[in-house]
Amino acid sequence: MAFFAVAGNWILIQYGSLQSLSQEIIEAARMDGCSAFQLGWRIKLPLIKKYIIYMGVLIFAGGLQLFVEPQLLNTGVYAGIAEAWSLDQLSFELAFTSGDFGGASALSLMLLIPSLLGALIVIFKTDMFEEAEVSGKRKAE
Repeated sequence: MAFFAVAGNWILIQYGSLQSLSQEIIEAARMDGCSAFQLGWRIKLPLIKKYIIYMGVLIFAGGLQLFVEPQLLNTGVYAGIAEAWSLDQLSFELAFTSGDFGGASALSLMLLIPSLLGALIVIFKTDMFEEAEVSGKRKAE
């Protein structure tokens, strides 16, 4: 269910990233004898790397927010799924079934801090915003 809810966003972002590629680069690669596989692997993939990393961060964040799908399946379709199937459901169960708001908030922070650190490391180690800085410097000159 979650895949079909966000697959359109993935397709749209990747399509937009491929459309933003310079046609001169693509044409030069073809004139240099690139096959379709080489064009995709050696030219297009490095140029859209930032968008793929961005999608990876979004997929990771979406995976941690898995709550609605198991909840719907448990209540409406099949009642055999565990109440705490995902970490978000466990936090919900701790807070609203057991009344353990401290445990639920601790679990939420245990999910937030590594996720935030991981996303920041991925974003800054891959120079995700490198192009924005370069274009900003050009405008200042």
